[in-house]
Amino acid sequence: MLAVSVGCSNGTARVSARDGGGDARVYRDGGPPGSEDGGSSDGDTAGDAGREAGGPDVTEPPVALGPVSTGTDMIGATAADGTALLVVTAGRNSGPFSSAHYEPSSGWTPMTTSQLSTSGWGPITATALSMDAKGDAIFAWVAYEGSANGPKSVSGAARYDHLTGTWVSLGGPDCTNTEGVPPSVPVAVNASGDALLACEGTTVNHYSATTQTWSTETIDPAANGAAIFGLSLSDTGPAVAIYGQVYPSSLATRSADGTWTLSPASPACSQSGYYAAAIDAGGDLLLGLVSAGGSTLAGCYYAAATRTWTGPSSLGSFSPNSGGTLTAALTQTGDGVLVAGRPGLVVYPYVQSSGTWSSPAGLASVTGGVLALGPQGAGLAISGDGVDGGSTQELRVQSYSLTTGWGPASAPIGSSDTSFIALVSPTGTGWAAWIDGGNAFVDRVR
Repeated sequence: MLAVSVGCSNGTARVSARDGGGDARVYRDGGPPGSEDGGSSDGDTAGDAGREAGGPDVTEPPVALGPVSTGTDMIGATAADGTALLVVTAGRNSGPFSSAHYEPSSGWTPMTTSQLSTSGWGPITATALSMDAKGDAIFAWVAYEGSANGPKSVSGAARYDHLTGTWVSLGGPDCTNTEGVPPSVPVAVNASGDALLACEGTTVNHYSATTQTWSTETIDPAANGAAIFGLSLSDTGPAVAIYGQVYPSSLATRSADGTWTLSPASPACSQSGYYAAAIDAGGDLLLGLVSAGGSTLAGCYYAAATRTWTGPSSLGSFSPNSGGTLTAALTQTGDGVLVAGRPGLVVYPYVQSSGTWSSPAGLASVTGGVLALGPQGAGLAISGDGVDGGSTQELRVQSYSLTTGWGPASAPIGSSDTSFIALVSPTGTGWAAWIDGGNAFVDRVR
C-alpha cells in the first residue's frame, strides 16, 4: 500500500494528507509563493519544454461545486470503487467545514456545510481524510478549544456515510496544552478508518473503527519534555512517530497490536529544522530534511527489516524559510519521492532496490505546484503560474512517472486564488480541485 506522508516545521501544520482506498495520494498547496528556487534545476528543461506540447487527457470541463463556508484549505480522498470526497476547512481560522462527494453513477454533489456543531472550535491546526473501500470516509482534525489563546487543543473525528450523505461525530479526547503554545499536533488516518491523534508529550490517542472507541498509547514514557513532530499510520496498523524535545531526534515504530518499539536514532538524520516523512506498510521510512537556517535538502531512508539508516544524501537547494513546501511519498514497491515546491516543482526520486537517489526532475517555470503519486509510481501534478501580480494562479495539470519523468502539461484548466490539490485513485483516475473566489471547482483527468 502507498505510504502516509507528513511534513512540518517548527509548529507548521503538515502539508500533505493521506487519502483513503489505501493507494492514492493527496498533497495540498496553501499560501502565497516564496521567492527562492524550490530545488535543483536539473531536469527543468525537459519538463518545461513539454508544457505547450499537449498534456494529460482532461476528460470533462471543470465542475463548479458552489461556495465553500469560510473555506481556505482543501483536502481530498478517493476509493477503488471510483468515489471521491473533497473537504474544505477554514484553515487556521475557526468555522464549519464544507464537503462535496462524487459517485460514478451520479457525479458530484454541491458543496454543503457539515451538520456537525463547531461551537467551541478555535483555529484548526491539522487535518486528515481517508476513504474506505465502500466509499465511506473519516475526517480527523486538531483545533484550539475556544480561541487561539485557549489552554487546550481538541482532537476530533467524524465519519461520512456516502449512502446518506451525512457526517456523524466520532468524538475525540481533549489534549491539555500546559505550555500555552499552538497545538500543531499531527493527525494520521488509514483506509480502514483507524486514526492516531498525537497529544501532549509522546501520548497518542488511537481510534478503532472496529470497536468505535478511543484508547491512549504512550510512545516513550522516559522522554520527558518531548513532543511528537510527525506521525504516520499505514493501512494494516504499523505506524511511525518522529519525536524529540526541541526537534525530531528519535523514531518509534508501532506494530499492528498497538505496541510501540523505540528504534535506533540516526544522529545524521535527526536535525533541527524542516522535514517531511513517509511510511509504508512494513514500517520503512523516507525522510527529507533541511537543517535549521540551512538551504540544502538531504534525504534519508530507514529499512525496518534491518533497522538501519541510509543517508543523509545531499539532494539540492531548498529554502523553506522563503515559503517552500516539502512532501514525501512511498509506493507499494518501496520506491519513493521527495517533492519540493513553491516556487517551481522539483521531484527527487528514490530507488529502494539500489538505495540510491535518481536525478531530480523539475519544473522551474511554475510558481507553485503539488504532486499526487499512485501505487505504481504514476502521478499527477497540478501547478500554477502567477497572474494578477501573483495573487491568482493559472492552473495546468501534468503527468509524472517514476520511470519516465514528466509528461507535457495541459492547457489551462482554471485559476485559483486560495489553494489547489491533486488526487490519484487506486485505478489511476486523477482529479484536480481548487478554490477560486470563494467557490470550489474540480476537473477529472485520466
